[in-house]
Amino acid sequence: MKAVVFLLVAWALVASAAYVIAAVRALRRRRGAGSSSAGPPEPEPWASAGDAAGELALLRPCAGSEPGLRERLLETGGATSVWFAVGAGDPARSAVDDAQRILRARGIHARAVYTHGRGLNHKAAQLAEVVDVVPPSFRTLVCADSDVNLTGLRLGAILERGAAASWVPTVEELSPCSTTGDRASAAVLAMSFHAFPLLAEVDPGALVGKVFAIRREALEDVGGFAGVAARLGEDMELGRRLRHSGARVSASPQVARADVRGRSLAEVVLRFARWIAVVRAQRPALLPTYPLFFFPALLLVPSLLALSAAWPGLVLPSAAAILVGTRLFLAWTGRRVAGASSLRIARGALVADLVLALAFARALLTREHSWRGRSLLLRAGHLADAAAVERP
Repeated sequence: MKAVVFLLVAWALVASAAYVIAAVRALRRRRGAGSSSAGPPEPEPWASAGDAAGELALLRPCAGSEPGLRERLLETGGATSVWFAVGAGDPARSAVDDAQRILRARGIHARAVYTHGRGLNHKAAQLAEVVDVVPPSFRTLVCADSDVNLTGLRLGAILERGAAASWVPTVEELSPCSTTGDRASAAVLAMSFHAFPLLAEVDPGALVGKVFAIRREALEDVGGFAGVAARLGEDMELGRRLRHSGARVSASPQVARADVRGRSLAEVVLRFARWIAVVRAQRPALLPTYPLFFFPALLLVPSLLALSAAWPGLVLPSAAAILVGTRLFLAWTGRRVAGASSLRIARGALVADLVLALAFARALLTREHSWRGRSLLLRAGHLADAAAVERP
């Protein structure tokens, strides 16, 4: 009994310490970023004259018709050269063609590349095709998903000094039309330990590919996007390869915003289950961190309070109170950094933890995942069409 109590209290205190560290670091970084981003953009200290002159290519892979797609594609984050990747028959082509025409009229070099998207990871396959047509003079590549709003971002400031790649933590925007699923996803990405602005403080080397900048030479050295086109979680695999090669991956102090709408709660759980499945396949040693740090309050608070009836004193209820307090502090910090003032702190924290717990269970119970209308089987980080895999 004593050993169980010790382990539970230690678990609660370690998780609480992790929350405080991540939150304080995020607040410090936010203050630093806020003071440095005032005024017009300046050339970055790492940049050469060629970089400052605009040798930065913005790549935007597109797939499917999304609300507000054309308007998002018209935002370039200060980039003057943009390449769109879209399938010739993809529903996104109309928005891409419109954006290309409008940007050209504004004096921006914009080109649509009609890709074949060969490979089970459609996004990585698209990026591999579009990089092949970007002139070699563009030494820095910035990749931004089509659902990300680049308004307010400084793309030239993403890549940090000495880093081979730097990624921008992304949160999700909410609107009056947001569904229950949309709000649950926004809560996870703003108010949980999975929130990228917070996660960036404890694991900056884990490349998250919603918006990231990468040196072209470093990308080529690790096999390019074609080398990760059979991976679910091409960004995490790319980050792993870069770190293995001795290169540095960092997180930017900027925060990007994604506009994703119309999802059910079940779809959101499945989405996070895919992300956790990537961790299971590519970084299995990190899998236990989910119950340890991402939703421990769901497991520990009831256990500590139940045991307090048989273990008199203030130790167990105090540990539970500390965990709840630091969890709410983490949620408050995440909401502040994300600018998600419409989310309620206590409710958002609870919903986020429940979604992650359900997603974790789903990722443990199956290796088969539905992605972009296809059923894919995840084996050792690689994808296979589930219909083509022989069943035992």
